[in-house]
Amino acid sequence: MRLNDFVKNLYSRKGNYGNVVSVSSHYDHQIIENDKGKFYVDGVLLEADYSDLEEVKRHIELEDTASEAKISLYEDISDIKIANIIKRFNENAKITTTLIENYTHRASSKVFDIDPVLIEMRTSYRGPNLIENKLDFRLNDGKQVAIDEETVEKIANLLNNTKDKEEILDYMRESVDNFLHVVRQL
Repeated sequence: MRLNDFVKNLYSRKGNYGNVVSVSSHYDHQIIENDKGKFYVDGVLLEADYSDLEEVKRHIELEDTASEAKISLYEDISDIKIANIIKRFNENAKITTTLIENYTHRASSKVFDIDPVLIEMRTSYRGPNLIENKLDFRLNDGKQVAIDEETVEKIANLLNNTKDKEEILDYMRESVDNFLHVVRQL
C-alpha cells in the first residue's frame, strides 16, 4: 500500500469524512475531499459547495489574507497601549511580550469572549465590523453574530460572578442557537 492510499484510508476511518478520495495541504491547512465532493479544511466541513480542489485553495488564500489583515490591525496598536489596557483591568498582571501577543491574537480571532481587555481592545481600536457600532464574533459553527457593547457588558457582569462561566461561554461559542438562547435569558 502506498503512503497516499494509507493516509486516505486512515482519514476514512478516523473521522466523519466518509470515503476520502484526496488529502492535501495548502498554506499549512489540511484539505480532505470525500467521494461526495465535500471538502473539509482542518477537519471542518466547508458549508459552501466548491467545484474542485483549486477553488478550495483560493478560498483558503482569501481567508488567510483576511485573517492576516485583521491581525495586523491589532498589531498596529502599540505594545504600550495594550499593556496599559491590561494593567487597567488587572493591575497585578506581569506584562510580557507573550502576554501582549496572546491578547493581540485573541482580539484578532473574533472568538466570543467577555475578557474586559479584549473588549476594550476591540471597542477602542475598531476594525471592520459586520454592523456599525456592534462587535461581531465568530462562533465554532463558523457563523458570526453581532451585538452591542451594552449586551456584552451585561453578559460579562452576569457571568463574572458565576462558577460556571467557562461552561456557559463554551456553550455560547458552539452555535448561533446556543448564543441566542443565552442572550434571550438576559
